[in-house]
Amino acid sequence: MGGLAVSFDECMRWARTRGATWKAVAKEIGCTRYRLDRLRRDDHWLTRAVLLEAANRCMERRGAGFQITLFHFTAVAE
Repeated sequence: MGGLAVSFDECMRWARTRGATWKAVAKEIGCTRYRLDRLRRDDHWLTRAVLLEAANRCMERRGAGFQITLFHFTAVAE
């Protein structure tokens, strides 16, 4: 039986179909394509969170986005 969680690659594949291409993500982060390729190969959780957040911002410009963002887990409740 498969788990409920999706992988990073599945999230990014889904995001690319909704406008978060690698070119758009690189522009959102402000890095070169070479640097983005190095970031994509990094398995650190913080690198993946940055890439997912950049993809989410690209999708939000087109009226889409992930249901839960990184801020849901890091925001301070008042």
